[in-house]
Amino acid sequence: ALQGDSSGLKFVNVASLLSVLKGNPIYAACVRLEATINDKKKIYIDKVEALMYVLQSLSDYLSQQSSEHTLLLFEYLHRHTLNLVLHGDWGKNNAAKQHMTFVFKRFETIALKKNLPSVTEHIGTLLELLTDPWGNITLSKILNGDRCTEEEVLNLIKTEMGLVLIVRLEIMAEARLDIQALRLIEVCLQCVTNISSSHLFQSYTDEIIYIRDIYLILLVRTKNSAKVLNEVNQMSLVEGLKLVRRCTKGDRLARLRKSRIKMADVVANMALVSAMIHPITEEAVLHDMIEEWYNLHPDTQVLFRLLKNMMINAVSSQHIYLLGQLLVEKYGETEKLQCVELYIRALTVNLNELEKYKSNSDQEKV
Repeated sequence: ALQGDSSGLKFVNVASLLSVLKGNPIYAACVRLEATINDKKKIYIDKVEALMYVLQSLSDYLSQQSSEHTLLLFEYLHRHTLNLVLHGDWGKNNAAKQHMTFVFKRFETIALKKNLPSVTEHIGTLLELLTDPWGNITLSKILNGDRCTEEEVLNLIKTEMGLVLIVRLEIMAEARLDIQALRLIEVCLQCVTNISSSHLFQSYTDEIIYIRDIYLILLVRTKNSAKVLNEVNQMSLVEGLKLVRRCTKGDRLARLRKSRIKMADVVANMALVSAMIHPITEEAVLHDMIEEWYNLHPDTQVLFRLLKNMMINAVSSQHIYLLGQLLVEKYGETEKLQCVELYIRALTVNLNELEKYKSNSDQEKV
């Protein structure tokens, strides 16, 4: 029931989880929770109560017997819990805070007795966050654009790297607090790439990929083309392809779907422009990237306009033939004229190359 997206980051597959829980005493509570969380009409306190009911049910179940699904269940509940804790406004919902504190402490006690160290650690973090979800001094400095020492930043990132940091960034991105989120991501990336501290984050490869994806989404959304191009230029074509696929397939970052599709388009376009001006070394990868790019443009009129610009950058007819081959496969029956035009362009490039070799008396290439 644990399912990874193509970055490797693990998420609980809710449908699979519920299917294995049928007959379990907390099955109904999980179904109710999922419905409540996804119901836009439900207010914050409704979602907290539904979550606390599941956690209490899990606590009761754990205190009586060991459950083979405990860790899986907690993994599922952990993301929901973090999301609600970090959305907490205790001035308005102090009762919710008190309820959460009581349930967390009880769960922590049971997890200790059952020797579930990872659960105990997560609960400890949640209890700390409950006090003031966004009140960490270093975090406040970063979000406000104030200077922090390397030690302050490192301590924060070490503490929050993983799901806490990811959920924070998702919340900020969904609230369109793009500048603040970018500040946090940039100090995070400095930590994980710094020679003196990168070894501390070697086990967080998948999380870092996920954070970089959010980073690119926000850079595109804030129209920071220079930084986007810099990021794309540091990727191989394979890495670019993986990124595009992560952002066009599956339900990751579901609430940012429009933004992530836009980012995928920008990245695919930049990666292809770069590929067009270099000799083809990985034809299969280039083939797949072109295919993804075509899929991002279902409007053929827009696609053909972009395609003409793309062809201008092509350094060889091989590039254009590949563009044409995929165009024929996708639109050959309905857009014959455009496909023929593309092949004529490739043939023209071939003839021009031939004339060039003739004029240079390069008989071998002729």
